[in-house]
Amino acid sequence: MLLRTLSEWKTAIVERKQVGQLLRHLGTITEQACEGIIVVDLKGVLHFVNTAWAKMHGYETGNELLGKQIGTFHTPEQMKNKVIPLSEQAKRDGSSTGTVIHLRKDGTKFTTRVKMGLLADEQGDTNGLIIYVIDITEFGQRENTPEETIQPAEESESPNGPFDTQELKVIADLAKRLE
Repeated sequence: MLLRTLSEWKTAIVERKQVGQLLRHLGTITEQACEGIIVVDLKGVLHFVNTAWAKMHGYETGNELLGKQIGTFHTPEQMKNKVIPLSEQAKRDGSSTGTVIHLRKDGTKFTTRVKMGLLADEQGDTNGLIIYVIDITEFGQRENTPEETIQPAEESESPNGPFDTQELKVIADLAKRLE
């Protein structure tokens, strides 16, 4: 009995180390990414913000943006005409892409290419979105017309960006354990 308990403890410790290592890897990936990355819940509240997103919007760190609404980065018109339709398509189809104007902290605007993917729990219930953005202003691209804005993601692209489905399940499971 004692040996079994020790064996179970050893297995639990190894699993914790592996989870810790995965979290460090995922943290490194998101912080080194050139794309701005956020995770929002279904009400549009930010739960994760990487440094690239924070900096492109005029903030020093992502932590100062946690708990804010996604509308912080858009005009009401942009929310209605671009952001909400993109998020609805992502919820319906699994992902969406488009061109959207963002607002910086100082009120200046910049053009981004946006990709949204679903964040779901182990049962497949959607509980948020992962949103990736690239500032395309410097490339001289104009904002697309509303008809061009909502496009299905290419089949070869992962709607989860740098995360595969198994990694997202592990992240969701970890989040539950931490609650």
